[in-house]
Amino acid sequence: MKKRLTVIITGLLILGLIQAQTGETLTNTDIVKMANAKLSNELIIDVIQSSTVLFDLSTSAIKNLENEKVSSQVIEAMKLTKDVKTDTSDAIPPPAVKKIEGVQPGQIFEALNYVSPLKDLVTFYQNEVKELDGTITDWDNNIRQAIKNANEISEQILQLESELREKKNADSRGYSSEILSLQKKLVEYRANHKELKTKFLSEGQNLTKKLTEISSETARSLSKKYDEVCQLVKSANTDPGIGENALSITITRLDINDNTTGYIVPATEMLIWHQNEINEIQKLVVQWNPRVKEIVRKDAELKTKLQPIVSKLEEYKSDSKKYKTEIASLKKQRDDIEKERKHLADQMENDSKELSDYLKKKSTEIQSSVKERFTDIIGNINYSYQEKLNL
Repeated sequence: MKKRLTVIITGLLILGLIQAQTGETLTNTDIVKMANAKLSNELIIDVIQSSTVLFDLSTSAIKNLENEKVSSQVIEAMKLTKDVKTDTSDAIPPPAVKKIEGVQPGQIFEALNYVSPLKDLVTFYQNEVKELDGTITDWDNNIRQAIKNANEISEQILQLESELREKKNADSRGYSSEILSLQKKLVEYRANHKELKTKFLSEGQNLTKKLTEISSETARSLSKKYDEVCQLVKSANTDPGIGENALSITITRLDINDNTTGYIVPATEMLIWHQNEINEIQKLVVQWNPRVKEIVRKDAELKTKLQPIVSKLEEYKSDSKKYKTEIASLKKQRDDIEKERKHLADQMENDSKELSDYLKKKSTEIQSSVKERFTDIIGNINYSYQEKLNL
């Protein structure tokens, strides 16, 4: 009891020292100190989430953390932080992104065993961001050109109106042929301006129609992709004997360009929506990886126990009568261990089904969210065109 109290006091002193250094950056060394002080995982994770951090999460650094008895839960929490150094030697290159400023370096993390199909969802969302961003960029360029053309005509109209006033005021007699010619030109300019404005409004209607189509297509694509991933998760190899079977995933952080014209800026909300969904997938991977790790660890321990038993049974085969009792005892031990391993495999299979069912339910919620978001975006863009139009 006295030893336990000493450990707790030491841990609290270390925690207090680290919290007193809030102006400094939390590093791998600080995490190791807290782990060695026997602080709880929850306490260490709280410190991570409330501190400025700069972690090294390269392969060798993670190996060192594990050797120092830092738990997998703490390491996963470290991976969730923004400021990390990552080992990019085996990194999957991030998708090309245009017209989106402030791209951060790719953050790499791993999905284990039946969790690895979630990578397909990350890839899906990243491709959706790339495609939608390209579409918004094209719309933005077309709108800017239309506004430029309309503004040029507006300037010409103002200039022509001013010139006409000067000529009318210069002479009280009837309008000269020059004035009549300028008036005719003014009528043409005004007609062109009205035509541009009408065309601009019509293009706004076409744009919202296109967004409605994109909304329906996005919902269908999401449904199809989630169905595929659910099936992959459910049918994945759930034998813990194969190990963690890790698959690397790269997430690209994106800052949306805030220079998009006001008429369609609501559409950029869907880019952020997709990025948020990618973040949710990352959290899901971090949540499920420890389940895989724990089962694989237990199976490895059982496998280690089984090896000498199997070896001994082979040795006793040379004289089965002499070692009849020993063989019977060893066979029972072997069968008991195999039974435990079978239970672990069944547990992992049930976990994969649970994750698959969760994703299926999540798919329905996400499709509803997509439709709701697009409906809101279309309403705001319609307002921009119909109520805020000011060429």
